Amino acid sequence: MPILSGHVTWDQFFLLLGTGVVDAAILAPACLGFSLQFGITNYVNFAYGGAMTFASFMAWTFGASKFHLGFVQYILVAALLTGAASFLIGVFLYTPFYNRRPQLLYLLVLTFATGLILDSLYVVIWGEAPHVLAYPAGADITHYIGPFLVTNLELIFIAVSIVILAAVYALLQYTALGKIMRAMADDRSLAVVCGLPINFVSNTTWFITGFLAGIAGVVLGLHSYGFDTTLGDGFVYLVFAAVIIGGIGRSLGAVVGAVIIGLVFELSSLIVGSALTPVAVFACLVVIMLFRPEGLLGATGRSAFSRA
Repeated sequence: MPILSGHVTWDQFFLLLGTGVVDAAILAPACLGFSLQFGITNYVNFAYGGAMTFASFMAWTFGASKFHLGFVQYILVAALLTGAASFLIGVFLYTPFYNRRPQLLYLLVLTFATGLILDSLYVVIWGEAPHVLAYPAGADITHYIGPFLVTNLELIFIAVSIVILAAVYALLQYTALGKIMRAMADDRSLAVVCGLPINFVSNTTWFITGFLAGIAGVVLGLHSYGFDTTLGDGFVYLVFAAVIIGGIGRSLGAVVGAVIIGLVFELSSLIVGSALTPVAVFACLVVIMLFRPEGLLGATGRSAFSRA
């Protein structure tokens, strides 16, 4: 049965809808990490895409190149190493700089320059040729789940995203660390007055958000069926859009934004064609910003944009 136009069928619609859900599952951990990072450390981190690229190269190194670890093992190793790298950059580069120059403009330039430096290092170390990650057996086997056609690998992406989101939700809602993180996101000054360990929590946040970027980076590398040093740079703009749509600094907003961006990115191709889907994504962002500038779920109580 045709829909939208005489050339679009229900099968095509459900195929793109399912692909949009998979895209949202890939986006969600990255958006959640970026949103937590801003909400707690107050950084709009343009080097976040570089962290995702680093994770993919770590997965390639430990899974396909030298150590030949298993599928789950190389994902965890890559995510942990990305978390450790994020911790080191945050503690020894960003934090000292922030203590001297807390203005937004300086922080934006710093993170942007860090991203450029990382991209150059990746080219020096791994070159510009595409790399392919090791896939688990049966990854390309397809299944029909109702009207949706998905592969085993895509089901893994969705399962990983659900597990990560549930773990972060439990951390934020049921642990002392998570409650302090939420308090800092709402009002850092009040958290300081209350004597909360903001330095420890900020440093821990760098690791957690780096770990989330690592998971997202490996999944993105698998989904791309071959990646290079530019992998995270193009993807991170979708992360920015999703976080802004949902409400920057809001964890649930990041997930909502990821779902919206994933669906718009795929379904818009039915109307404007696949070449213009990025335009449709940012048109959606502009429309939402016109009517809801703080995002669908609202921004956090503190915002670095007021101190630019």
